[in-house]
Formats: sequence, structure tokens, C-alpha cells
Amino acid sequence: MSYLTRVILVLAVVLFIAFKRRIRIPSGYRLPPGPKGWPLIGSAHKIGPYPCNQFQKWAAQYGEVFQVQIGLQRWVVLNSPDAIKDVLDKQSALTSGRPPMPVFHNQVSGDWRLVSMDYGPKWRRLRTALHQCLSPKVADELRPGQEFESGQLLHDILTANQNEQNCYDHVRRYATSVVMTAAYGQRIPSYVSGTTHPVRYLESLPLLTEHRSQDSNDFHEVYQIMDELNLAAQPLGFVANDMPILYQLPEWMHWWKKRAFAMRDRQTRVWTAHWEKLKAQFREEKAPPCFAKSFLESALKEGGLTEDEGLYLGGTLVEAGSGTTSATILTAIKYLMANPRVQDRAFEELSTVIGSDRLPTFDDEASLPYIRSIAKEVLRMRPIVTAAVPHNNHTDVFYKDFIIPRGSNIAVCAYVPHYDESRIEKPNEFCPERYLNHTLKSAAYANQGDPNLRDHFSFGHGRRICSGIHVAENSIFIVLARLLWAYAIRPPFKTDGSLEAVDTSDEAFEPYKFNLEPKYYKARFIPRSKTHAQVLKQNWNACQGGYLMRGTKVDSEGMVV
Repeated sequence: MSYLTRVILVLAVVLFIAFKRRIRIPSGYRLPPGPKGWPLIGSAHKIGPYPCNQFQKWAAQYGEVFQVQIGLQRWVVLNSPDAIKDVLDKQSALTSGRPPMPVFHNQVSGDWRLVSMDYGPKWRRLRTALHQCLSPKVADELRPGQEFESGQLLHDILTANQNEQNCYDHVRRYATSVVMTAAYGQRIPSYVSGTTHPVRYLESLPLLTEHRSQDSNDFHEVYQIMDELNLAAQPLGFVANDMPILYQLPEWMHWWKKRAFAMRDRQTRVWTAHWEKLKAQFREEKAPPCFAKSFLESALKEGGLTEDEGLYLGGTLVEAGSGTTSATILTAIKYLMANPRVQDRAFEELSTVIGSDRLPTFDDEASLPYIRSIAKEVLRMRPIVTAAVPHNNHTDVFYKDFIIPRGSNIAVCAYVPHYDESRIEKPNEFCPERYLNHTLKSAAYANQGDPNLRDHFSFGHGRRICSGIHVAENSIFIVLARLLWAYAIRPPFKTDGSLEAVDTSDEAFEPYKFNLEPKYYKARFIPRSKTHAQVLKQNWNACQGGYLMRGTKVDSEGMVV
């Protein structure tokens, strides 16, 4: 046995004993129930490729709150609307922290990534700056860009989906271009197809080649970063995140650091390049309106923030908004393909409200309740963050007769309330009709007093609720409305001429991922009519004249004119 191995084992045993130290439990309270785990690793070996499956089983066994040891960390999982509301909303001053993830946050993220940053003055300053650039007002100003990008998406599917699979990257380009425009005022107008397949292990991530266009490199580098972060953030992605004591070893003993620093260097290089490009435009007074420009104009001077903080905030906006939005849209396409009845009803609504001579716009949203219901139903059936980013409490908190000891990782398994038959009738059926009376946006439902009226739990909780919730909902709505207006979505044919079955089971989604995303699949997009196809072409031709980016006219490449 090597010296390194002996040191690690000794430290791990010491930490395990410390972890098991007696917790002072006030009279009348108890620890949440939960499964018994193995020494050192707890129940990590039971979680499997789809964590929420196991969490649902434990919730059924132990109730609305249970605890489980993963590595040396205590996880407390909330499974009911009441528990979620009480612990993460009403007690948010105590439960808005983040668990220590020393490799992910310190080494991979340079201590700058907002999503993994602990709650405190620094987090509040950065969150305020980000929120100001993602407010409902700003989200409305981004709508012309979303209509522009969705117009390209429809045209790309019409003209470049010959293998019935390019839609996957078309959707990813759309989502990335929307958030890159919001962050840096820079579009992603093109990509090289077929090279963004998700990967399962960090070691298998490919190196970028140099033969692509810059647009293509921007697109693929964003998703390479997303793949790395997705894998690194999951339990045991880096063992020192789950056993933080290992991070206290001398740095020369950090066997993971080469991989962690390579990830950090890639992210820094990518986000610095976009930041510097925007700064050059800013100096020449040609910068389009975007987060980075607003930061340079105001937050940098008035908010006490640094350029490094702004650089990583811009990257955070792209990371948080690209993969999650594209995964939601791709999941929606899969469920729509499996449910032609839903497509038929959606097209009936669209035909009545829109007709066949123009595309849907955001001005039509209030008249398209079924389209909005489809978006909500997709987010209910497949919440994108599999178990939500865990919160952490720096002091004991209480719910009913449970004590949640300080230093716990507090997670939400949205699948439990989303599939609770006492709340949702026939929860395993894809049925948008259940949301026809939910006329508000998700942020409004999240802020209501009664948690049982919330439409879904996919955008987070408390002070950590997703800053980009308004932009994300807009992105999803406009794409679904326009896709369903323009196309009938059908599965591909088998060699014998019959239709392939559409798989919406867990196995149709990438395993071992922090964010849920469907595996690559094929789909046929059949234009509703020649008139609809012609409208798509005419719309894209008109788009070549540019659009208004937050009130400023830009050309089709996103450059200020």
C-alpha cells in the first residue's frame, strides 16, 4: 500500500468518526429517517444512473423528509410542497448556503461560479447584478431576439434535417445563441453538425479541433464546458467534493487537480475571449446592449464589483441558460412526438388564433393557453435538474418534529410532488390539459403563499430560485408555439416501413448527469402545408434585415448598425 493511500485511508476514517459524532437533538425533535449506508461512502452506491428514481423509492419508504449519507456528507431530501416551502422559502435566511464543493468551486471555478458560491455578501452582490440583467423587463426586451433565433431554428429544420437528427444541434444552437446574445451581445449563427453528443465521463471529453469556424467553436466550446460541469457536479464526480477533508491534503497529493485545472483553464479562456471582444466594442461605442455592457457601464463602477466577477457572471448566464433550455425543448419534442393527440389540439388552437399566413409571436401568448400548458407539463414530467442544486444550512433548522442539523445538504426531489397521485391525476400521462387553468408564469406561482398551488418545482426555491426563469420560459414558449404551428412532428420509419416507437422512459435520457437531457434521437418534421413552409422561408428572408436587440438595431449577425 502506497504512502498516499495510507494517508487517505487514515484521514477518511478520522472524518467518518467525526461525521458520526453525536448531534444534540432538542426535546420533541428527531432526525429525519433514512437508509443506513456503508462506512465512508454511505449510500452513494445505491443512487445509480438516475438519482431521482432512488430518491422516489426512499420518499415512498420514509416520507416527505428523509436523510441519506453520500460520501461523508449528510443529505436531507425534501419531497412535499409544504416541506419545500417551509424549509427553503420561509427559512431561506438560514438555508440559502451551498455545501462545500472545494474542487468544483475552488479549483474548477476559481471561487467565482455563482451557482456553487456560498450565501453571503459576495453572493448577494453578484446575484443582484445578475438579477438586474434578467428582470422581467429585460426578459421582455430580449423577445425580439428570441423571435429572430426561433425563425432561424424553423428554417434550419426545414432546410437541414435530412438525416432526421440535426434537430438536436439546431435546438442547441438556438438556446446558446439566445443566452450568448443576452450575456455578450454575440450570436451563434452556425455550427458543425453532429459533434456535440453528450459524454458520460470526464476523461472521454474530446479536445476541440481547429478546422471549425469561430461560430462553430463558440458553440461547441460552450457545450464542452457544460458537459464538464455537468459531470463534475454530480455526486462522486470529484471524490474530494463528497469527502472535503481530502482537499486539505497538500496540493501535491491532489491527484485530481490536473483535470480540475484543465477545466478551469478552458472556461477562463472561453469567457475571457467573449468578454474582451465586448470590451473592445464598448471602447469603440459599438457594443450591443447585453449583460456585459450593462456591467461595464454601471455594476463595475457602482456595485463594487470587479471585472473577474463580471467575466464569470457572463459565463454563468450562458452555462445556466443554454443546456437547460435546449434540454427542455428537446424533451418537449420527444413527448410531442409520442403524443400526436397533443399536437393536434395545439395545432387547432394555433390555427384558430394565428391562421396560416404568419408565425406566432409573443403578442399571441395570452391567446395560446394550450401551448403554455404544454411547456408546464414538460417541466413537470421531466424537471431538468435531477435533484436540484443542494442548499446548505449553517445552523440547525426545524420542520415539524424534524431537526435538520447544520451543515446538511438540503435537496429537493421534484419528481415526488410532480408524480404525487394525491395532487396530480394520472401523473404518468402527458396531459397538458391539467394546466389550462394555470394562467400565471412560474415565478408568480413560486411566490404564492400556498405551495400546493405551484405549477411545478423545476426552477428552484427560495433565494436561490433561477435568475433566468423569465428568459427561459419565453425561450421555451416561442419555440413550442412556432414548431407546432409549422410542423407535424413524427417518429422516423423503420426499414419495414412502420413507425419507430418513441421512448420516453428513463433510458431515453443521459445517465449520470446533473442536468437531465435526452439522448440523441431522430424526428421527422413535416411542414403543415406548402403555405406554412413558404411563410417560414419568407420570415427568414425578412430576418436578414436584422432586429431590435433590447431597443438597438442590429444586423443578422448581431452587430450594431
